Amino acid sequence: MNLKTTWILFGVFCLAVGIFLLLQWWNVPTTEERSQRERWLVGSWRDKTSDITRIVIERTTEGSVKETLEFVKKDGKWRLVKPAEYKTDHNTVDSLLFDITGTEADYTIPVPREPEAVGLDSPRVVITLYAQKEKEPIQIRIGKESQGESPVLYVNSTFHSRALAVRKTRLDRIFAKLETFRAKDLLPSISFGERLMSLSIQTPAGKLEMKNDNTYGWLFVIPPIGLAQENKAKDLAEAMARIKVVRENGYIDDIDDAKLARWGLKPDRASYILTLEKKGSGEKDETTKHQLLIGDIDYASSASAFSRWLAAFLAEQVGGSFLGGYAAWNARQHEQAEDIRYYAKLDTDNYVVRVSGKELRDLFPSKLDDYRDRHLVRYDVKKVDALTLDYPAGVVKQVRLRRWQLPKDGEKPGDKATTQPVEWYLYAEKRGKLATHPQVVAQLVEALNNLELRDTSAFLDDSARQRAWFGQDPIDLGLDAGKELCMLRIWTEGVIRDKEGKPEGEGEPKLRDESKPLVTLRIGKHDEKRKVTYVERRLADQPPSILAVPDPAENISGISGPFLLYERLAGGYYYFRDRSIKSFVADYVQRLEFYRSGTTLLIEKEGNNWKIKKPFEAPAANIDALLTTLRMMQVDKLVTDEASDQDLQNIYQLGEKAWLRVRVWEHPKDQTNPNELVYTISKAIEKDGPEKGQYYAHLQYKPATADQPESNKFVFLLKREVVRELDIEPRGGTIFELNNTEAHEVRLRWRRQDKEGKPQDIVMHLAYRSDKQNEPKRWQVLSYSIQGQEQKKEAFKLDTAKLESLLASLGWKTSATNVALISAERFLQYSGKVPAEYRLDPQDAKSPPLLVIEVLDADKKVQQQLILGGLWEPKGEDYPGLKEKRYYYARASSLPEAVFVLPEGAWSSRVQGPEFLQAQ
Repeated sequence: MNLKTTWILFGVFCLAVGIFLLLQWWNVPTTEERSQRERWLVGSWRDKTSDITRIVIERTTEGSVKETLEFVKKDGKWRLVKPAEYKTDHNTVDSLLFDITGTEADYTIPVPREPEAVGLDSPRVVITLYAQKEKEPIQIRIGKESQGESPVLYVNSTFHSRALAVRKTRLDRIFAKLETFRAKDLLPSISFGERLMSLSIQTPAGKLEMKNDNTYGWLFVIPPIGLAQENKAKDLAEAMARIKVVRENGYIDDIDDAKLARWGLKPDRASYILTLEKKGSGEKDETTKHQLLIGDIDYASSASAFSRWLAAFLAEQVGGSFLGGYAAWNARQHEQAEDIRYYAKLDTDNYVVRVSGKELRDLFPSKLDDYRDRHLVRYDVKKVDALTLDYPAGVVKQVRLRRWQLPKDGEKPGDKATTQPVEWYLYAEKRGKLATHPQVVAQLVEALNNLELRDTSAFLDDSARQRAWFGQDPIDLGLDAGKELCMLRIWTEGVIRDKEGKPEGEGEPKLRDESKPLVTLRIGKHDEKRKVTYVERRLADQPPSILAVPDPAENISGISGPFLLYERLAGGYYYFRDRSIKSFVADYVQRLEFYRSGTTLLIEKEGNNWKIKKPFEAPAANIDALLTTLRMMQVDKLVTDEASDQDLQNIYQLGEKAWLRVRVWEHPKDQTNPNELVYTISKAIEKDGPEKGQYYAHLQYKPATADQPESNKFVFLLKREVVRELDIEPRGGTIFELNNTEAHEVRLRWRRQDKEGKPQDIVMHLAYRSDKQNEPKRWQVLSYSIQGQEQKKEAFKLDTAKLESLLASLGWKTSATNVALISAERFLQYSGKVPAEYRLDPQDAKSPPLLVIEVLDADKKVQQQLILGGLWEPKGEDYPGLKEKRYYYARASSLPEAVFVLPEGAWSSRVQGPEFLQAQ
């Protein structure tokens, strides 16, 4: 390309740019802009809808009255400023604007060219639109309306000088009445981020007032019946916000005091007074109050045509005469069939409106109980820092619980500070400051906040409710003065604290106002039949409410298992004070002493096995399980924390009078001398009362290098389930060791009563042999006698499998498989004289054993003997570790001085006679 060509192209480019700039300067529309102008009534302003900030509509009404409507948009909301300033329905004005800017020209409809023919020389409506960043407004002029089923309007605009036709339905809102654009809302709804603070509904049915209290949350003020549900309060507020101005003839601007009084729109005359208060989300936001008065029925606009005329006439002429009353009655007949209307006025408005009665009929709740919060209490758990319990019949009359440190502002769940245990301390008369038991106060505070009544029938505020609750039973709440279990008072942020959040001063923390707890609970009777505890609750200055609180309560947050309110509070001082006891490390225990019912065993660990060393040597059993139970032992219920040595023995049957005592020596590697722990347990408590069937227990801890703890004065209760794990058999229970040889002969003796009740002796002699040489051995009946008279042994068909199973349990080698060796569940004595009532002496003709099993050797000498005597029925309370209800006393040749027991269920068929060996 040569230089000349380059200059030519450059000149063409500059010419094109110049033409483009001139077109822009002269505002010559582009092809797209021309298309927009031709399509839309407002031309290119179609895309500037959001920029339009002012709408002026000048129109002539059907009565040839000139009217101007002017709307101005400020802060994103439309306001009607002409013909006067009114609260405006923003959405309706928005829809009007979209109707105007969204109207398309219909070029398919023929339009006369002369403006006079279509009324555009003197238009009945002129719309002027103003937009941001636009110097000049635009106008739309509307002329005549065509006839027919689908009329059109003849229009022109700034962008269309020629007349156009548009469907009337597109611009119907232009001709709407002024009141169409006025706000229909009266009481405001609660927007996102706003808080409803209070509401009040006064109707002919009664008055209801609720408030959102900073301390309690939602409360009933009138009637004063306690906590209210927040969602129900919001439902009522929404129902109040649904009361709107009726669409037709809804506004009355010409008002004065006389008319307000006549229409019942004075506070002392109003049929309904609806009030609500709301506040923004910010702490500095002001609370705004809104009140709506709803007065008398507007009979003239509510009843039939005749009644409307009559009501209006009589209202002016005769007021409240008979005919006026008749008109009112006639209007009320239309209440269900027609929508009656009431006069209403918002306190901030200077005009009266009409509202529909449909929104008022169910405004007042028919059942207030459905709006009550069924929670026992409601508070911020993190702010609870003081509880005081008064026990009229308690050993310690008052228990004061104080929280040492509250969470700091800004701490969130998961912060290190918030994961620390909550420190509560207990103060009581003559005891000073004591630690509380871990988590008991925190659990109580949490559980109380989560306790919820089962249903509304548990509100027992008056005698009628109480009678319905108890039915035919006597009403007994246990809340008479002095008869209650206790009175519990709770404070939130009640303790006076320093800048660091710790209680000010020395000694017991002081309260800001001891006379004003957050809530007071009087705990009455526990009703076992209905599984509730009766509680009287006081909130602030409200009258008390009586509640039937579920007890036990299930699924309470932070509580494992059912929550027992009455049982926990009944523990009083002993429940709340620290009742932790010392424990030990099992690996440091090599020696212990086990005492029960007069017998003491010294048990030591050799390698991995435990052995009894004194008063005899034998394998030990169940020792690791025993140590685990002792090591994990916890005090669920403390009886006293001031037991003397004399009290231990004389009152609680502990110390030297204990039924069970376990002495454990713990010898840590870094100590010269061991720590000694002595656990003592009484027999089962027989005295009637809640403690009956449980056991008193005590732990004496003697550390080698420190002072003895205060828990050495504790006496506490153990349930039978725990004592069962302690009531072990420390001696190994195996009676006969496994023998890999076969038995040769067995002799069995039974002592029983015949059908007539007379004593009967039965002896059977069995042998393991073959009848002929080279034949296999088998068990045979050698002899069988009853009362010394031989029986036909051939008639007795021996069940070899049962016999071999018996021998296998005695340790002999047989063909039987999966047979356990005999094991004693309990030794009643390890040595000494055997009482005659046990029936364990084969030489005692008066009280012989029930069964004697003897295994003989080849020389006919007794090689093994097992004796079963009389039946024994132990008391479950005295022998909690035993599993069966009845046992046989037993002795064995392998343990000649010991007496043990065998379960009746496993041995009764063998004891009853030889029939158990007979084949069926």
